[in-house]
Amino acid sequence: MRVSIVTTTLNALPYIAETTRSVLQSSYSDLEYLIIDAGSSDGTLEYLFSLQDERVRVEVLRGSRQYEAVDWGFKQATGDVLAWLNGDDLYFPWTISCVARLFTDFPEVKWITGLPSFVNAEGDCTMIGALSSYPKKYIRNGWFSEFAFGNLVQESMFWRRDLYERAGGLNLSYDQAADFELWTRFARLAPLVAVNSPLAAWRKHANNRSIVGLP
Repeated sequence: MRVSIVTTTLNALPYIAETTRSVLQSSYSDLEYLIIDAGSSDGTLEYLFSLQDERVRVEVLRGSRQYEAVDWGFKQATGDVLAWLNGDDLYFPWTISCVARLFTDFPEVKWITGLPSFVNAEGDCTMIGALSSYPKKYIRNGWFSEFAFGNLVQESMFWRRDLYERAGGLNLSYDQAADFELWTRFARLAPLVAVNSPLAAWRKHANNRSIVGLP
């Protein structure tokens, strides 16, 4: 079972090196990693093109917005399972193998999420959340938000390609929170399965897109 991960970048130093290492540290053999850069000028592209790993594909789509690049990456991906990881977030050493095993062993499962996990700017883990349940009705209605039951963390989400295609992919009219809207459509088609393990960590730092509102 192939797992395809998409990362989008724009002037992603200094964190992109740790992000790519967190993906490529996996020993899982059938991994595809697509990195789409919007035209970095800070050395990110030089770093990306220096990666010597046959699992990596780097593309430059100058001027692309984040969700445009993510959606383009998914359309190029060949994996059975899809996910995207922002250029400052992290996977754990077991993430890819764990995800592949879960989707292989449980063919009825369409999408999963791990325990919410957070690291600081230096990469130190600051919190791992508790296991929770995610009723389909609550997700469909948009109740998993910072104003109600808390956000569904995008970096910990993994799903089957057929679910993404049936849902219609990302709505590119959104500049932010397109992931939030995508989850509401996923939930109309399949229940979200919570995994009792951290699968990814969101890095909190001063330049987070969700904090400063970058496109």
